[in-house]
Amino acid sequence: MKRKFYILILLLVILQSCNNSQNPVVETVSLEDLMGRVDVEENDKVDLTLDSIKVELESDGSNLSNLILSVQSQFDTISLSKSLKFDRYGYSSSKKISFINKTDKESPLAEVYEYNFSDSIKLNNAFYNWLDCYGTDCIEISLKENKRIDKNSPFYTVIYDTTIVYIKYSCEHKSTNWKPFQDSILKKYGHKYRYALETNCRGKLIWK
Repeated sequence: MKRKFYILILLLVILQSCNNSQNPVVETVSLEDLMGRVDVEENDKVDLTLDSIKVELESDGSNLSNLILSVQSQFDTISLSKSLKFDRYGYSSSKKISFINKTDKESPLAEVYEYNFSDSIKLNNAFYNWLDCYGTDCIEISLKENKRIDKNSPFYTVIYDTTIVYIKYSCEHKSTNWKPFQDSILKKYGHKYRYALETNCRGKLIWK
């Protein structure tokens, strides 16, 4: 009798064990429990609006950057990679910027090329070589001699002791008054230049 009782108890234990293995208890864990609860205050949010990432244009102290700042309300500016004959000579540094009229973006209003030389001797060498063979037709230009030059884009060039500023215009904007832009050049680079000369769309060269 006792033997049957022990067998019955054993069977009950086995059945209970099988029932537990078929229906395991699953413990659920929330993401907050795993990573920790994070409370973000409203004031801690990062402001990614345009005003917060706006970078103000500042001058690096150079004449050209001061010029860009002075006319930025009227002109957009982009860097240029074009070459002039001045690139063949021994300059120390150069900067090339295209000024584009914000109200007329069909073509650049003016291309400004600045060449800096270590001394006046190297500048003279570049300047006189440029005069001896100007333009694609290699026309010789005499110092302070007004003349007519065919097949020439209008330009305005100012020669200082160690800096040459060359401004090339486009005839598509021939109705534009260049005087205010030239005045801006002289205001930033200085009125104490050695030479200044320009041509118009008709090819007339005039020394200033």
